[in-house]
Amino acid sequence: MAPPPPDEASAVNVGVAGLVPGVESACFRACCKSRVVPLAVPKSAFVSGLQKIHDGPASAVFSGRFRGMAVAVKKPKLPTKESIDRYHVELTLMLDLQHDNILQLLAAHAQPPEYFLIFPFQDNGSAHDLVHSYGWRPNWCALLLLLDQTASALEYVHQRGYVHRDVKPSNILLDGNFDAKVCDFGVAESHESLTNSLQNMVYSEEDAEGKTVAGRLIAKMGTTGGGGNPSGGFQKQHMVGTLPYMPPEVLMRRVSTYAADVYAFAVTACELATRIKPYADRERNVALAHTVLDMSYNESDLQVAIASEGLRPSTPAEVLGLGQGEKTCLLEIDDADRTAANGLSRLINQSWCVDPKQRPSFGSVRESIETIARDGANKTNETNETPSGQIDGWVPVWSAPTRTAVDAGAASIAACAKLFETGDWPAPVLAPGIAPEGWPAVITAAGSEKETQFQTGVFSTCGARGADKVRVAFPNSNDCLTIQC
Repeated sequence: MAPPPPDEASAVNVGVAGLVPGVESACFRACCKSRVVPLAVPKSAFVSGLQKIHDGPASAVFSGRFRGMAVAVKKPKLPTKESIDRYHVELTLMLDLQHDNILQLLAAHAQPPEYFLIFPFQDNGSAHDLVHSYGWRPNWCALLLLLDQTASALEYVHQRGYVHRDVKPSNILLDGNFDAKVCDFGVAESHESLTNSLQNMVYSEEDAEGKTVAGRLIAKMGTTGGGGNPSGGFQKQHMVGTLPYMPPEVLMRRVSTYAADVYAFAVTACELATRIKPYADRERNVALAHTVLDMSYNESDLQVAIASEGLRPSTPAEVLGLGQGEKTCLLEIDDADRTAANGLSRLINQSWCVDPKQRPSFGSVRESIETIARDGANKTNETNETPSGQIDGWVPVWSAPTRTAVDAGAASIAACAKLFETGDWPAPVLAPGIAPEGWPAVITAAGSEKETQFQTGVFSTCGARGADKVRVAFPNSNDCLTIQC
């Protein structure tokens, strides 16, 4: 989860010079224009007091203040002209997409040499961090509400003619009320441009194994021999997103469609419901490659397993050990939770099927989620007693991260730091050189007794470790006795 925004004392709370509400502003290229969102905000209005909260390969995100409110400032990394073009595409999308469950753009600094996007700060961070870093445990009703809000946002995105192409828990933020905000449209693209792309026309002429089944496009283009084979540009333009959430068709060099977002949503829903990272608990019958977390299980292996072997993450029903309609479960859960787990598992299986045409639209996904929630509520109403440890009624319970987890992490860091602090050893009970009571006297070769002095050591070697040793030395003498333990 992102840290809290800076204090008011260090905040910059200034107006935007030269920008009047209702007056059109534009980016440097004049390709993005708006009368609502200022696009030429001076850096002095937001850069003071920025604190980095995320640094990824494509952008860095900072927390700060703008016009008196907490904001998240996204600074894309734009080393090439193509990446600058992508910035303007994302800016255009953010100006066009207006939905309650999409992170709204407050302002932008769309001027060279540095480009920024300014968004409202989301108090509860990303769903990924909440689940995997803070032990977030919402009840099933709250989870279904979160998924419904996410599906609503993506349904709207599709209605506007765009494909997100990077749906995952990291790109679902939650505000102070735990309302979902879909974000990061950095690789989003219009569905029309994807379907009309050269890559789509070329690869649509291939079967699932990449073999040409019809050469109409290549023949029409006048290519001969192997000259019509596409280059590696596909990976740069269309193999985008995050591997565990990418559908089989994209892994087999097809361009993303609306169905690709539905697939990614299914993997995301499964991850949030099971709290297990995708494929982390899956096994393959391959030597030295037991799970995808093993070093021998590389990205190439995972691509093959997803696209050709039908590998998918464990569904909520599988994780809970729910049988097909049977009341056999590894954990004690009530009927409402059982109904939700089974219903969501069926929806997930439908949404990540191999054939993109068989996947439901987000409108159908939302209808299924509403049905699951209604069935779960009915099961709750049938029960007069509240089971031990369960909530009173089937209402959303978000279970915000407790201070216990945060304090435990801080305590762990403090304990590690304390190991390296300089401290005083406790005073010895016996005087130096005096053996403990009962320790046998050592008789030298000359037949005289000598006092013993104990020395201990820890020996570290590269590779094999030797036996622990205790060295018994004699004062005022070169004699010693070494005992191996």
